Amino acid sequence: MSLSSNKSQHVHVEPEACTQQPETDTESLSSDKQETPTTKWSPAPKNYHHQEYRREKQVQYKKECEHLTTLEKETRQLRDEISRFEHKRLAISEALPAQLNGWDVALEYFKSFQFGLQSRGRSSVIKPTSAQLELLRTAMVPDVVFNSGQGVEAMMRSWKCLSLWFQDVELELEGLDRGAAGSLVAVTRTSVTITERTLRNVFPRLCSDRRLADRLLGQRIVMRGLTRFEWDSVCGRFTSVMAHSDMLTPMLRLLGSVEDVSLVFERSIISPDFQWRSSR
Repeated sequence: MSLSSNKSQHVHVEPEACTQQPETDTESLSSDKQETPTTKWSPAPKNYHHQEYRREKQVQYKKECEHLTTLEKETRQLRDEISRFEHKRLAISEALPAQLNGWDVALEYFKSFQFGLQSRGRSSVIKPTSAQLELLRTAMVPDVVFNSGQGVEAMMRSWKCLSLWFQDVELELEGLDRGAAGSLVAVTRTSVTITERTLRNVFPRLCSDRRLADRLLGQRIVMRGLTRFEWDSVCGRFTSVMAHSDMLTPMLRLLGSVEDVSLVFERSIISPDFQWRSSR
């Protein structure tokens, strides 16, 4: 469901006013008399404060809609980029021979983190396996840039939050291709299930809005995305891993309302392009 299709259902937003201005006395302005008009004090209408409150809410709502419009534009660009790489991608089965070019390392990364981080044995603690840790430490430079964070530990924190706060995480590699300046671009499909833990930790506002919480609880979200790897051929490691997924589209499809989607992401710690808003 596109954002533009929902706009037609919105109420008209009145122009914002900083102060309540009196109406212009057009009768006195057009009069030939030079008499000074007498100003009479009158109390504010009973519904004055209610009107001001409505006006403020409408202005706030308009800003939220404008913000979502920007987000949808960015999401559309992401979808277009995904489509472009899908048309020119190389099949995984026809991947280049394993060389020190990052191709085989990228394939191993998706294989290793396909199901995120898992708890082992009877323990409920989610931890990376020794193989996952070893892969990151050998495949990434120590100060690797990962989305808004830096370093292998930042990558692990991100994976831990994702695996802990969402259920049944699955990252599927759909295609891998060469990008600009020797980079690698992967087309991905990320699937997660929303649970009560998701609502408490990722969308805390919904704890007081059961109407929206109940509509999302138990839903399986499937997101298309891109992951871009920057490879340093000198040291034979990745220097940057940037991952983005389109969370806005499935949310709009589930809720069917721009206003509801805006409320869901209000004060959330994740953005519509599936990025953590703060370091965890």
